[in-house]
Amino acid sequence: WGDFAQKKAATINLSKHAVFKSAHPSPKSADRGFFGSNVFINTNKWLEKRNLAPIDWRLTEEPPQVETTSTANSTD
Repeated sequence: WGDFAQKKAATINLSKHAVFKSAHPSPKSADRGFFGSNVFINTNKWLEKRNLAPIDWRLTEEPPQVETTSTANSTD
């Protein structure tokens, strides 16, 4: 994703590592190639071929709650 990553990919030893390429997943460009690219599925397939555990990509944790109380002084 991005110019830096594309340049870095050229230096990766592909006999030891995998390089998966797709469009950047940002909201402005995800529909230009990220959706349907199966990056996460292909990553897990690559891992499993090497008898490595697949990654659970699901986001299961609740996001942190932001406290919305006012910090202004109260005169109760």
